Amino acid sequence: TIRLNNSYGYLTVEGWDAPAVEITVIKSTDRFYEPSQQQSAEQPFAQVRVVAERRSEKDLAISTILPARHRFLPKAPHGVTVECRIRVPRDSRLVVRHDNGYVWVSDVTGDLDVRSHTGDMIVMLPHTGTYSIDARTRMGSVSSDLTGKILSRLSQFPVGSHFDYTSQTPKRHVCLRMGRGSIEILQDRQ
Repeated sequence: TIRLNNSYGYLTVEGWDAPAVEITVIKSTDRFYEPSQQQSAEQPFAQVRVVAERRSEKDLAISTILPARHRFLPKAPHGVTVECRIRVPRDSRLVVRHDNGYVWVSDVTGDLDVRSHTGDMIVMLPHTGTYSIDARTRMGSVSSDLTGKILSRLSQFPVGSHFDYTSQTPKRHVCLRMGRGSIEILQDRQ
C-alpha cells in the first residue's frame, strides 16, 4: 500500500515494473526574483517538505509537510508550488489524500482510493482487468470511456456527478472523490 497524504499542486503517480518507489519533487514559485535575490527566493522551498516513511514491510506513507501556520490556507505557502512525480510497483494499492491541484494516476493495477478537495483528476486504468468503480464529485463532472451510469444531481447544471461501473466479477475496486473539479476515467487501450 502506498499512501500519499496532504499533497497539493501537481501529483503524478505511475505504475512500473520495478519493486521500488521513486519520488521526484520539483518546487517552483510563481514570483519573479532578480538573480541578486536568489537566497531569499529559495527560503520558502525549505519550508515545504515531502517525506517518505515505511510503516511496515508493505506500507509506505509519502506526506507533504507544510509549516503549521500555513496548513489551512487555500494558496501554496509563500507561493511555493509542488510537482510530485511518483513511480510505484504496478500492483500497489494506492490511497491518495490530495488538497488542491491536478492528480494523474496511470498504469496502477491495485485498488485505488483517490480523494481530492479541488482540481482535476485523470485516472488511466489498464485495459486488462475487471473493475468496480465509484466516482463522485460534489461540484463538477465525471466522465469515462467505460460504459457505466453517470448521474448528475441536477440535469441542467453539473453541480455534482456520480459514475458507477461494475464489470462481471470485479477484481479491482476504484473509489474516486473530488470536491470541486472534474474526474476523467480512461481505459488504456494498449
